[in-house]
Amino acid sequence: MNFLKRYIIIMVSVAGAWFGFANPIYHCPPLALLFPMGMIFIALDADTPRGAFRLGILGGLFVYGACLYWVAMPVHNYGGVAWPLAAPVPLLLALPLAIINGLFCYGIRLVKGRLNWLTMGLFTGFLWGLLEALRGTLFTGFPWLVLPEAFAIWPMAIQGAALVGVYGLAGLMTMSVGFFTVALVRSDAFFKPLVAALLIAGSLGGYGYYRLTETVLPEPDMTVALVQGNIEQSQKWEIEFQNSTVDLYRDLTREVVAESSASLVVWPETALPIYLQEETDLAQSVRDLAAELGIVLVTGSPGYEVNPDDIDQPYIMYNRAYLVDERGELTSFYDKEHLVPFGEYVPFKDVLFFIDKMVQSIGDFGQGLKTRPLNHQELDLGVLICYESIFPVLAQKRVEDGADILINISNDGWFGPTSGPIQHFHLSLLRAVEQQRYLIRATNTGISTVIDPMGRILTQSAYGETATLTAKIGVIEETTIFHRIHWFILPVLSGLVLLFLVFAMFKHPRED
Repeated sequence: MNFLKRYIIIMVSVAGAWFGFANPIYHCPPLALLFPMGMIFIALDADTPRGAFRLGILGGLFVYGACLYWVAMPVHNYGGVAWPLAAPVPLLLALPLAIINGLFCYGIRLVKGRLNWLTMGLFTGFLWGLLEALRGTLFTGFPWLVLPEAFAIWPMAIQGAALVGVYGLAGLMTMSVGFFTVALVRSDAFFKPLVAALLIAGSLGGYGYYRLTETVLPEPDMTVALVQGNIEQSQKWEIEFQNSTVDLYRDLTREVVAESSASLVVWPETALPIYLQEETDLAQSVRDLAAELGIVLVTGSPGYEVNPDDIDQPYIMYNRAYLVDERGELTSFYDKEHLVPFGEYVPFKDVLFFIDKMVQSIGDFGQGLKTRPLNHQELDLGVLICYESIFPVLAQKRVEDGADILINISNDGWFGPTSGPIQHFHLSLLRAVEQQRYLIRATNTGISTVIDPMGRILTQSAYGETATLTAKIGVIEETTIFHRIHWFILPVLSGLVLLFLVFAMFKHPRED
């Protein structure tokens, strides 16, 4: 395969990923499968494993850089970085993801000609699933654009996440693609790997249909309301807009509660540009609202703790979610534990001093330690703030701690009407399926939604509108198979990949 053909395959992979994952133009989930298929093709055609590694990095840079284009928006708009410097940021973020993609291609090329059609197809799935899991863990993790995310709008396609989690499901999807690719490129086999590919795809779809039709959920007995204030990001932290922001959320809440008799109301991440913990008139007005309406209110607000032992930093700031009960009392709170690098804190701050200005614009928070579910009577609300919802392990921890409902509060206003907010929404949806919990997602500018434990969207707002939503939800205590065996997934994938590699190294290579 010459350079032009390889370039064409990479471009097809890019187009498949861009239109396969969420975007504002056209979203067709199966197209995302062209990404792993293209990487398998160029890996098998590479002259050496090192050559496959380089091609994998190149392909990954194009794919991830294109799909993450929206990252440049907040860097320019709120970080004060000029476009010539902001525009390459998606490629910098894509680089570690591309290196992992390079490892996938390296592994495929390494076993070329050493595995038969069956073991080759299996190996592609095990390796992809393992590497997806590793990129969700290494260097604080960034499990964005995982393959099942593309299929989040098709509940039947993602039910496998309740069995093996998103990373395991990504491996199974890639295994199906791997068998199909083997059918196309192996001269000694076509029918058998094609049947294997269809069997895996059919089994995933069949299980999805079975789970959607046969699972009986408890009858929803509670009405939840979400308020999306759609506050302009440039005005959010200006002192002169504090009163109008709080007034907007109070007025919208009164309206939606009057219409729906909601008992639980959720406001977005940092919905309140004030310190709710303080005894100020604005903070008291929010607490009084909960008492007036007789509701439980969950809202985002910055919080702090006094740090008397540090003269240079007398206060530690937190990205916090509060629970205000129907008496108007702050009964519990949650502090965000997984912060966004360069967005909420600066790693290696002494070295990267030049990024300090951008972080001050967005917020400089400490890592939260108070992460247990917000408890109110029979409710245990597991909170995920913003980007935390992309990590399966954090939702897992919330449910392990007793959460019977998941709440994701976020502010995706940084990214504007791009692919970013839609992709974030789809990643959050996967947590509902993995843990079999209702997921309530309240955002400042959209997309706000309520998702049932099967991943079905009960209600949804548009991006960039002021809106209120309501839905019926219920408490669920039963856990999924994935929840009970989650710790087993990574060791099993690691062991299988190692086993196949060792087996391949003892086999004499043959030409396909």
